[in-house]
Amino acid sequence: MIFDPPLKQRYGSDSDLAVLKEVFEWLGFNVGVYENQTAEQMKDLLKKYSQQHHDGDCFVCCILSHGSIDGVHGTDGAIVSSDDIFGPFGGNSCPSLINKPKVFIIQACRGKEYHLPVEVQPDSYEEDEEDAEMEDETSLEMDAVQVMTIPAYADFLIARSTIKGYLSFRETISGSWFIQSLCKQLKTYCPTGEDIPTILLRVNKEVSEKAARVRIKGIVKQMPVHKVTLRKKLVFYVPK
Repeated sequence: MIFDPPLKQRYGSDSDLAVLKEVFEWLGFNVGVYENQTAEQMKDLLKKYSQQHHDGDCFVCCILSHGSIDGVHGTDGAIVSSDDIFGPFGGNSCPSLINKPKVFIIQACRGKEYHLPVEVQPDSYEEDEEDAEMEDETSLEMDAVQVMTIPAYADFLIARSTIKGYLSFRETISGSWFIQSLCKQLKTYCPTGEDIPTILLRVNKEVSEKAARVRIKGIVKQMPVHKVTLRKKLVFYVPK
């Protein structure tokens, strides 16, 4: 399922939505797209999906929205918290997904801080700052008998576009740094059998090498982050 609820017009988000839909259909997922959702509508859809009987091997939820340190926003500006997003899919609430990977991909700001660059010493420096991929401010926007038991929040993978407290960037035409990099790396490395956490490391590297120049702070960066409670290797195979 893919959420894309603009609080205000999120230029470039249509590119993210299109490439996510393309990639996950290519990977054999049944994709549902929900646009322009209020916070309550998002919560209702999350609960609805968590209560369905899931015959598939994996569940993926992508959310593209404005956000803050408290969560992501619906079109009405109300907050959908992390508990609202992940809670319905915990083992106590969603028995049909027990032992199955639950993947959440979230493109949204998580605060208002700019991520500033730090100087890297020459012995580990891979490219000059001026050679790094640079985006101009004019084209950018800021965006948990023996009976076997497992923890309720086992088998989650949560990938976010930025660390807590910081902004994330979206190119107004080509889409967000994070989603575009993620889809590119999935298309490149899923056919090789590479596992998803390793692919996310590639995304971290690519996005961290990008830079934007803004009037207030000068050169700014972005650092994606992911949290993994998977108990098995997760690979998305391309259907033949």
